Amino acid sequence: MQYKIELKVRNHNTLSRQTLLDTVVSCVPSGWTVDLEDAKVFILVEVFKVGIRFYILLMALCARKEEKKSDIY
Repeated sequence: MQYKIELKVRNHNTLSRQTLLDTVVSCVPSGWTVDLEDAKVFILVEVFKVGIRFYILLMALCARKEEKKSDIY
C-alpha cells in the first residue's frame, strides 16, 4: 500500500516536526511504501497548541465514491 503523510503544526513547539513524523511512520504497517504522487492512503496529522488530530483517508474509497457520483449524473 502506498501512503503519504501531511503534517500541519500550529502554535506548537514542544515536539519537533521530525519527532512527530517519526512517531507516525512507526505506526504505519510494515511493507507500506511512501508515494507522494499517487498515494492510496493519506495520513493527515494536525498538531495544535492543546492537542493532536489524526486522520487516515483512504484515497481509493474517495475515488470510488466520486466515480459513483459521476455515474449518477
